[in-house]
Amino acid sequence: MGTIIELYGDATHPVGNLREKKTIVHCCNDIGAWGSGFVMALRKKWPHVETAYRMWFRDKVWEDGIQFTLGRFQVIRAEAGINVVNLIGQRGLRNRDNPVPVRYDFLREGLQDLATSPWADETDTFHMPLMGCGRAGGDWKIVSAIVNGTLCEAGFDVYVYRWKGKK
Repeated sequence: MGTIIELYGDATHPVGNLREKKTIVHCCNDIGAWGSGFVMALRKKWPHVETAYRMWFRDKVWEDGIQFTLGRFQVIRAEAGINVVNLIGQRGLRNRDNPVPVRYDFLREGLQDLATSPWADETDTFHMPLMGCGRAGGDWKIVSAIVNGTLCEAGFDVYVYRWKGKK
């Protein structure tokens, strides 16, 4: 059984040794929007991760046949030893009519599929921001239970990054 390790920092700079294979997971919306929150750090460091997400949205299917829909994910090689997972776990954007767009059931589905996918065989540790708890309005107590029941249950340690000063 793996554990969640919470720390202050930036998930685009995952901790660990250089030989370790790391996978960064984050929550994306289902409308192709990429313009605020954690994705801005991804855009700055690895612009091709955004390009892949936008192509997936445009084409509605990724090169391996994965549909662009809630609960699905795509894996993009960011650089040697680091992959990024764009997980569709948010319906629309946060607004008055949609105050909590994160969809916990689809986060669970996507993380469970990820934990048992061939990509998991290429991963030593997972890394993420407070996934689904920023712009998507989620509750970290609920999301952390989902992470525990999927990635940690599969034996992975998951590093969760908080920005300094945020609770």
